[in-house]
Amino acid sequence: MPNSLGVINPGTNKVVGQIPVGIRPGGVTVGSGSVWVANQEDKTLSRIDARTRAVVRTIPLGFTPTGVASGAGAIWVAEGAVGALARVDPEFNQVTKTIENLAGALRVSGGPKGSVAVGGGSVWAAYGSTTVVRIDAASNHVIATGYAGYAASAIAYGEGAAWIANQTNNSISQFSPVTNRNVGNLNVGRDPSGIAVGGGAVWVSDTGDSAVSRVDPRARSVTTIPVGRAPVGIAYGEGAIWVANSGDGTVSRIDPATGKVVRTIKVGGSPTGIAVGGRLVWVTVEAP
Repeated sequence: MPNSLGVINPGTNKVVGQIPVGIRPGGVTVGSGSVWVANQEDKTLSRIDARTRAVVRTIPLGFTPTGVASGAGAIWVAEGAVGALARVDPEFNQVTKTIENLAGALRVSGGPKGSVAVGGGSVWAAYGSTTVVRIDAASNHVIATGYAGYAASAIAYGEGAAWIANQTNNSISQFSPVTNRNVGNLNVGRDPSGIAVGGGAVWVSDTGDSAVSRVDPRARSVTTIPVGRAPVGIAYGEGAIWVANSGDGTVSRIDPATGKVVRTIKVGGSPTGIAVGGRLVWVTVEAP
């Protein structure tokens, strides 16, 4: 069903629910006992109770959300169009702080890019203009600003670093939390638009190749795994890598040990964002 949040049971690999949300749902994250969906057309954030699977609040943002993450006692929403980051307090269900002028906007394929991740005691945001910002979660102050490759499209934290997918030059950048600098780039497939860390590797959804790149952060090696058509969102959890394939309405489940797709799950529409939490897999579905 378009404009919904699909629910997958990883034990059975079956869709067990569909929850209507706003128009053009994209990013999704799990935190504070809830699932949070960024609705791009509505400029809202839907809060879904992870237990009852009911929408309990729709939070107006006043801007187009391009990325969302949970952690450090808050929900963080990136706005790629103007390079801003909003802090949503889950206790009050409202934006309590907006950090502006973090980066200039850069419109690339799919519109302005802005993504956010929490890790290493900080909040990390990446924007299409190549800017990467590290923010202190307690004070909301910028700790450091750096630069990745061209058209940063996604960010994730793990394996002791922040990892940024660079859409236009088909690479990922590794940022050190010690130096706050880019310590190296690796080439991946075409049009990387999602990134996740887990199972001892970095996983990148290569939309243009209909594949996922598995990056070994120690050996600095890359292997390619074919998935569904036009993968976008990617997440790690429940012992698997989950990939939202926007071009054919499916979710691919990858075994991180073998690097092979072990199940393809039909969800319909155009799945874009994906997250794991509460022993379930949550996938946002746009109209095809």
